[in-house]
Amino acid sequence: MLTLICLVTLLWWAEANSPTNQERKEIVKLLTTKREPVIPPASNMMLMEYSDDLERLAKSWLK
Repeated sequence: MLTLICLVTLLWWAEANSPTNQERKEIVKLLTTKREPVIPPASNMMLMEYSDDLERLAKSWLK
């Protein structure tokens, strides 16, 4: 039950607070730093970029 309450609270918060442009850049930077040290090194790993389309899609799923 606690998990459900936490999930609903998180979804409500996410709907109310879209990330700013600076936060979007920080998200991409954080995820990029987490991906860099893979072993063995990736030879053709695509660069990360923030997707406004996916953000809109996620918001539509919340409604």
